[in-house]
Amino acid sequence: MRNDMTKVVIQTLSALIFLSLGTQAYAGIQDGLDAYNKKKYSAAFSEFRPLADKGNAIAQFHLGQMYSKAQGVAQDYKLAAEWYSKAADQNNADAQFALGLLYDDGKGVAKNQTTALGLFLKAGTQGYARAQFNLGVMYSKGQGTSKSEKEALQWYTKAAEQGHAQAQVNLGLMVEKGQGTAQDYKAAVSWYQKSAAQNYAIAQYHLGRMFEAGLGIDKDFVAAVAWYAKAAEQGNVLAQFSLGLSYAKSQGVPVDVILAYKWFSLAAAAGDIKAQIYAEELEKGLTFQQLTAGRAEALIWKNRQNG
Repeated sequence: MRNDMTKVVIQTLSALIFLSLGTQAYAGIQDGLDAYNKKKYSAAFSEFRPLADKGNAIAQFHLGQMYSKAQGVAQDYKLAAEWYSKAADQNNADAQFALGLLYDDGKGVAKNQTTALGLFLKAGTQGYARAQFNLGVMYSKGQGTSKSEKEALQWYTKAAEQGHAQAQVNLGLMVEKGQGTAQDYKAAVSWYQKSAAQNYAIAQYHLGRMFEAGLGIDKDFVAAVAWYAKAAEQGNVLAQFSLGLSYAKSQGVPVDVILAYKWFSLAAAAGDIKAQIYAEELEKGLTFQQLTAGRAEALIWKNRQNG
């Protein structure tokens, strides 16, 4: 009986000690996260380091972040990779993704896209949307693995269903072109709409293009111009050129040579050769006042972008 009581006391004390240590660790992590989120990096480091040394994956990941981004410490990708690796070995999805990026870029470790792919797979299977998107890119391009439209489609879909805007666009493009699946313009429009609703400029451009061509949705030049304008204002060069054409050809908006020149010249300045040709041709027929006004409009847009 006495031995049984002794065992119960020991087990109870052990449980209390474990709970106490767990509570302390939780408090330390929370203090570290609070300091980190407030950009008080020295305080955050002081909280994370002892916990990381004891094997806490969350602390290890954040130390990796701090070394990778030079947050309160000198930037050191090698140390970042070491801390990410410790956390990744404990199946921390954040660390697996971050370490995958380092291998993909060759920062702090030898560039190895196969290793990067493996790390993204580990994070992706845990539902990590950014890793799923990267997997889609790598399978679509054959980076670190054989090219596979089917695999790319699968991973883009997983990320897109979680609301990842880039994945939604890439999925829309694959569905529109019939890559890895049957061609479906309506489904493509649906994915572009979801991404465009997040103010993602590339999606807004593609949605405008679908409205202009009447692919998967009723042709609507007014709607096309509206989406081109949203993307163009964010600096999307394709949308700027398309918006310039809309004003030059009176598609969805009245003819306006000043605004047409504005958007052509902005797209041309960003390197669009076709826009440069259109801007130069349009310029030949503009009056001095119109040309001055078009350049002024372009300058206003540039100044607004520069804050």
